[in-house]
Amino acid sequence: MLHRWLIVCERGKLPRLVRRGSRPVSEERALLRRFERAIVHDEEPELSGKDNLLTMAVVDACVRSAEENRWIDVG
Repeated sequence: MLHRWLIVCERGKLPRLVRRGSRPVSEERALLRRFERAIVHDEEPELSGKDNLLTMAVVDACVRSAEENRWIDVG
């Protein structure tokens, strides 16, 4: 998901964007609330930088797939 867009990557097809509907609370706000809760209660956050690296790998694979017109293995 990227700014209210889903990137659908089906095997054998090019990635395509699918618009999501509006949400009562944005993804950014929800993430910041979770982060705030972790700080206030001295807990480990639900998401870490490691999680974001995998997200970036998926986005990079989608971009490369579109540029090279082929399926890219995220692994």
